[in-house]
Amino acid sequence: MAYEWGRFIWWLGQNAAAIQALAAIVVVLLTVALVFVAGRYVRLTREMSQTMRQQLAAAFQPNIGIMFAQPLRSESWNNGVASDGIADTLQIQNRSASPLKLHSVHISISFGDSRYQRCDKDFPFEDIVISPDYIKQIHFDITVPHTASQNRFYKLALVVCSDLADVNEHWFIKVDKGEISHHQFSKLTNRKADLKRFSTELDKLRQIYFTRLIEDQQFPEFTPPASGP
Repeated sequence: MAYEWGRFIWWLGQNAAAIQALAAIVVVLLTVALVFVAGRYVRLTREMSQTMRQQLAAAFQPNIGIMFAQPLRSESWNNGVASDGIADTLQIQNRSASPLKLHSVHISISFGDSRYQRCDKDFPFEDIVISPDYIKQIHFDITVPHTASQNRFYKLALVVCSDLADVNEHWFIKVDKGEISHHQFSKLTNRKADLKRFSTELDKLRQIYFTRLIEDQQFPEFTPPASGP
């Protein structure tokens, strides 16, 4: 046994350089393996974190329904000056499983005749809470230039709401009977960039519906005007 041990020690002495090189290679391989495992762990942890955030956001993300009722046209006179009004009711239904906060509603009316400018009206709210399945009705009567309502027009509603914790702000756009467009703004993102991108998309949406007006597609019909003085 002593003889074998001695020969082993002698062999180590004769091959010290090779053994050091081999040890260095083993250390490098182990380091690479450790880096790979650590990177894999970090990636999996990040993916799990993102999945949890998405699930949490989905659980509290508002889902609403927006619908316009049949518009009504009216005519009024003030000191001999005639003006028109377009009235309607906007219905907002909370279709999510959790309550949501309603922050504001913006209504705009655009006409196919370029002589008439777009008419807008804002409805700010003090964080009204809408329970699941509840329908919030907003009645509006917007004054428009005289004879403007005799032209084809479209109504656009912009509804701003959030979850109860105000983690994310949600902007929903509804144009007459069109589909609802949803935009989400997080407090953790670049809000200025988000708003700029949203504004660009909103301008594109307005242009699409204005083109449809010019092409004389189906838009709301109106009740007969009220008689003048």
